[in-house]
Amino acid sequence: MIPIQHALEKQKSFVSDASHELRTPLSVFYSSLDILESDEASNMSDFGKELIEDLKHEAELMKELLDKLLFLARHDKNRIHSTKEKISLTELLLTISRKFKRALPKSIVFETEIQPNVEFIGNSNNITELIYILLDNAAQYTQRGSIYLKLLQTDKMIYIYIEDTGIGISKEDLPFIFDRFFRSDAVRNRNGTGLGLAIADSIVQDHGGTLTVQSELEKGTTFCIQFPLYTKK
Repeated sequence: MIPIQHALEKQKSFVSDASHELRTPLSVFYSSLDILESDEASNMSDFGKELIEDLKHEAELMKELLDKLLFLARHDKNRIHSTKEKISLTELLLTISRKFKRALPKSIVFETEIQPNVEFIGNSNNITELIYILLDNAAQYTQRGSIYLKLLQTDKMIYIYIEDTGIGISKEDLPFIFDRFFRSDAVRNRNGTGLGLAIADSIVQDHGGTLTVQSELEKGTTFCIQFPLYTKK
């Protein structure tokens, strides 16, 4: 087990170092495209302009991927120093719901059940990213049907449910969906990096919670976030 552990630590260090070091040349590359686009705008052909836009789009995707890898590497090393403060989960989820609903196609019905006056000690930006990851995941795999968001507080716990009636996840794939870069055969032709659910799980862990999933093919998927109820910072 010791050689395996050493190999795993080396892999984590490589991901962290590579992600950090690649951000600078990528930023230079993107800035150079901006300069080229500005200086050559009047003389550039339509094909040239289209090519630069494609390169900028790919650079943005690469930056997003590096940011995700760096976040996960910091999580591995327990170096996520996110500022936590009292936030209203009720208001946060209501705001997210309004924005998310506007972006949905008419073929998907979005419903919410959000308990009032639910507060939590956490990082607002990270919790927002967590909810969007799970909602976007639900929308991506639900062409027609419904998505349901629920917030519930008990005496000791806070529960957030995100349920969809989409394509579902097979029993064989279910144990691996929080693994990095894992993508089932059913979704390999879709856009994405395979890191979203891994990041969602890391955010939940950073807040002392758990993220679980139940799913059945062709019947939909339900993610459940459980946070301990903190009464003080």
